[in-house]
Amino acid sequence: MWIDLKDFGKTEPLKRWVEKDEEVKLYSPFDPPTEPLAKENISYENMHPLLQAFMDDHKEIRGAIQKFEHALQELRKNGFTKEIQSAIRDFFECFDQKIIPHTKREEKFLFLKLHERLIEIGEHSPAEPLQTGVTVLEEEHTSIIQMGALIFNFLGLSSRLKDQEAKLQVLDLAIEKAQQLIETLRLHSLREDTVLFPLAQKHLKSHELTTLLEGLA
Repeated sequence: MWIDLKDFGKTEPLKRWVEKDEEVKLYSPFDPPTEPLAKENISYENMHPLLQAFMDDHKEIRGAIQKFEHALQELRKNGFTKEIQSAIRDFFECFDQKIIPHTKREEKFLFLKLHERLIEIGEHSPAEPLQTGVTVLEEEHTSIIQMGALIFNFLGLSSRLKDQEAKLQVLDLAIEKAQQLIETLRLHSLREDTVLFPLAQKHLKSHELTTLLEGLA
């Protein structure tokens, strides 16, 4: 069955507060589910070490995202301080040294093989060009990198502008885009952890995953 990950986990993603039915819980990237939404419910302990390594990366990245989000909140209240500048610098170091290399490892050591396998078993879009859940997530990788570069440049520009009104306008835009990046990163890792990695565990043979892991090392 073809799963369109573009719709997975999206319940008004830009709306932080939503009315929730008493019986049906709605989720957004701000409020991710505590239980997996995957088609195949596979625990972390039962994942192959390759997939566990990617999930461990996600956990570390989520910690950096949380600190970055807090820094943005303080930035809105107090403007730039040494502490806020340090927190923002730490996030972009993580972005450059952890997030970007992580996406490249996923693409090189998992996405290609899984994409081919999903097409083989018919889990792809009904029309040409054939797309799988991997296609969507790989496109998100590109979007995440572009958003990160844009935000970094906006923040740098706002710190250099002398006109106060222009400075605040650029800063406000940078914060808005940064919040969008945070949402995207959270939803992206949720899709991978609860849908894509279980699909890889199910459809890729253990020795195939081990070979990929050896290449990763």
